[in-house]
Amino acid sequence: MKKFYFVMALMIVASMVLTACGASAPTAEDCSKEEVFCVGLVTDVGKINDKSFNQSAWEGVQKSQADGVADVVQFIETSDAKDYAKNIAQFGDAGYDVIVTVGFGLGEATAAAAATYPSVRFIGVDQFQAETVAGVSGLNFPEDNAGFLVGALAAMMSESHKIGAVCGTDVVPPVWRFGEGYKAGRRLC
Repeated sequence: MKKFYFVMALMIVASMVLTACGASAPTAEDCSKEEVFCVGLVTDVGKINDKSFNQSAWEGVQKSQADGVADVVQFIETSDAKDYAKNIAQFGDAGYDVIVTVGFGLGEATAAAAATYPSVRFIGVDQFQAETVAGVSGLNFPEDNAGFLVGALAAMMSESHKIGAVCGTDVVPPVWRFGEGYKAGRRLC
C-alpha cells in the first residue's frame, strides 16, 4: 500500500512539473489561435499614461486580463494621426479578437477597419458613428451632464455672477458637449 501512495504522489508531482514546464502564458504570436483571446488598444495621438482617455482605456483593457477575460493585451501609441489605420491593422492582421480605439479622431479608421476585419470586434472610446457599423460598439460619455453640474456649481459659488470656462476647441465633439452643458447649468442658477 505504501508503494501505491508513493507512486501516486510521484505521478502528481510529475504531472505538476510537466504542466508547469510545458504550459506557458499565451503571447501576441498566439492571437491567431481560436483558444487565445487577445485585446489590442490603439491610442489617439498621445501616450498611454496621459492621465486621460488613453490611460483609462488601457487600464480597462488590463483589467480584462486581470479578470481572466483576455489572455493577451497590447497597446500601440499613435504619434501621428495618419498612422491610425496602420496601427489598427497591426492588431487586425495579427488575429486579435477585440481592438479598442481611443478618441473621436479614430472614428473613421475604426469603421473602415471593421469592414476589413469582420471577425474582429471594435470598441470606439468616445466615438460616435452616425450610422450603425457592424462590429463596432461606441463607448460614449454624457459630457453635457458633467458640464451642466460644473456650470451650475460655478454660478452658485460666484458672488459677481460672472463666470467663464476654457473648454478648448468646438471641433472636438465631447468638448463642445461639455461646453453646452456648462452654459445650460450656468443659466439655471
